[in-house]
Amino acid sequence: MNSTKFKNCKNIKARVLCLLKSNPETRESDHSLIAHYYYNSIGADVLKNMTAIDLLTKLSFNKLPNFDSIGRVRRKLQVIDTTLMGVNPKKQSKNNKVTFKVNMR
Repeated sequence: MNSTKFKNCKNIKARVLCLLKSNPETRESDHSLIAHYYYNSIGADVLKNMTAIDLLTKLSFNKLPNFDSIGRVRRKLQVIDTTLMGVNPKKQSKNNKVTFKVNMR
């Protein structure tokens, strides 16, 4: 996906939808989706000259969307439209379940 098309999308939901449609590898991996999202948000030219500190500063000052929000939007879109799920939806939904272990001592 080119950055111009991505930036024409108005909000996180529209941008995530564009990425899911154009990059199937982002359907099963929040890490891949977030990497694509930030790459397209920042732009290749700027990103080439950016340090890790610059990226962390952008994140800490809310210049980029929270990665949890991006993943949450992906999961919501996939519930609405199952064609946006990855190759192995059973594995994916199993990985998306949150479990808690409690130590009762």
